[in-house]
Amino acid sequence: MTTTESFYQLLFEMSNEDRHQIMINIQNGKMRTSEIAKAQNLTNPETRRHISRLQQIGLIDRDSEGFYHLSSYGATFLTLLREFEFLSLKGDYFKSHNILELPEVYLKSIGKLGQSIEINSVMDFLLQTESLF
Repeated sequence: MTTTESFYQLLFEMSNEDRHQIMINIQNGKMRTSEIAKAQNLTNPETRRHISRLQQIGLIDRDSEGFYHLSSYGATFLTLLREFEFLSLKGDYFKSHNILELPEVYLKSIGKLGQSIEINSVMDFLLQTESLF
């Protein structure tokens, strides 16, 4: 498989909401198939199919006790995905603002802003600042 094919396969597999949610769930702690199915309101066959696809591309692993957990590749992928999630959440802003002139180190960590508070007026800024002190 070429690098490009591998990249598109990864994007394709992660474009499924159920597979993405499985990864988020097991990021918080290892789980068995039945636990994943129950947490996501999926049937066991559906869950096994999603798990199989995630295992095939190396995003999750299964231990000897039958628990699924993120592989280091999967954990890294979820960390990097945070940047794209923030970008899509604030798409309207980024459609009208060019941030490409920022240093690359800031662009690559933009997902950390997902935990920030959006302030749209000077008065809100002053109130927020006052509450911090």
